[in-house]
Amino acid sequence: MGALVACGGGSGGTGGTGYDGGIVSLPDAGAASGVNESTLLNSLTPSELVAICDWRAARFGGYGRTLACGNVQESSSPSQSSCVASAAQIPSSCGATVLTFESCVNAMIGGCSGGIADCVDIVTCN
Repeated sequence: MGALVACGGGSGGTGGTGYDGGIVSLPDAGAASGVNESTLLNSLTPSELVAICDWRAARFGGYGRTLACGNVQESSSPSQSSCVASAAQIPSSCGATVLTFESCVNAMIGGCSGGIADCVDIVTCN
């Protein structure tokens, strides 16, 4: 899921449909993905992977979008399919949960002004 944090894959889509193709704006999906927050990232089902990818892209304003996170430019996945493919590679040793991932993404959306301590567990999953 480190790939999801840094710049995993996904699809330019709308409202969870995730069409592959150009950059498409998505409305903000809110602070929670709708996936059970205690689920380990490495045990997400295919439909949960799609939901997480679409949620992250929506928080960024769409697939293929970039935002400033402190001095770093953080990018959403270029397409839903590339996001799902990256997320499916999360190692079994990764102990991060959906809640950890949501907290990390929400910190990035806030401009990382409070730091990105919530992202450490995600980044170490690579």
